[in-house]
Amino acid sequence: MNLVLTRQAFSVIEEECLSHPHVESGGILVGARNCQDVVAIFAIGSGPGARRTPCRFEPDVAWQQKRLDRCFEDCGLNYVGSFHRHPPNLRQPSAMDYQAARQILFDPDWAADQIVFPIVLLRSRSAVIYPYYICRQSPDFELMSMGLVPDDDPLIRKIISERKTKCQKS
Repeated sequence: MNLVLTRQAFSVIEEECLSHPHVESGGILVGARNCQDVVAIFAIGSGPGARRTPCRFEPDVAWQQKRLDRCFEDCGLNYVGSFHRHPPNLRQPSAMDYQAARQILFDPDWAADQIVFPIVLLRSRSAVIYPYYICRQSPDFELMSMGLVPDDDPLIRKIISERKTKCQKS
């Protein structure tokens, strides 16, 4: 399993984490699955009503949902995962991360049977991403490989085109 991340999504992730360097913060990833790839085309930050502490954060879910709905309506893209910043040197998912991921996977309102869960560390004013994957059938997080692509990469254009076509036929 691979995470493909657009430059735009990476920029949002990095900006979200750099804007709150002393507390946890994060957001959601929006995109699609493509064979063995999870393609994150957009990232949505935690929102203006998010609560952040050094060890935990709670996103502004209503704010995120409005943006996620717009991505689905405009492009047929949906939630593929959640990213968040960890304290320095904690690049593995925590017990709280595992609990949050399992809650998403087994909540029927999410309709997600697999998600990516990137952990972000800040190094010299830039983001370093450790992407993890988890699914209903697997009890553990698995570290994924990751690649960055330009926003206009042929893979991105193809996914958006296919999704728009599906939305128009529905």
